[in-house]
Amino acid sequence: MMTAFNTLEYSNKIKEGGIEPKAAEAISMATAEVLENLIINRLATKDDIKALELATRNEIKALELATRNDIKQLEMRLIIKLGSIMITGIGLLACLIKFGH
Repeated sequence: MMTAFNTLEYSNKIKEGGIEPKAAEAISMATAEVLENLIINRLATKDDIKALELATRNEIKALELATRNDIKQLEMRLIIKLGSIMITGIGLLACLIKFGH
């Protein structure tokens, strides 16, 4: 990836400041390399962002599916508990009717 850093212009400005030409060129090239590494290693490209977006969407879909499954399991547990409560209540009512009089 090329940067928009103009090494020749930067080198000339350093030379104007009194730095020897070879040193100015070395400083200019080293600065360009540092900037390029920062851009390559630190800045996200459009492709990086698209890949992250896709991964995020996939994670959201997986979480949605897991949540739906959890809700279905909780529904079944709730149905079983409510059924148990109803059966117990009917049993108690039957006992009261039979033995209560």
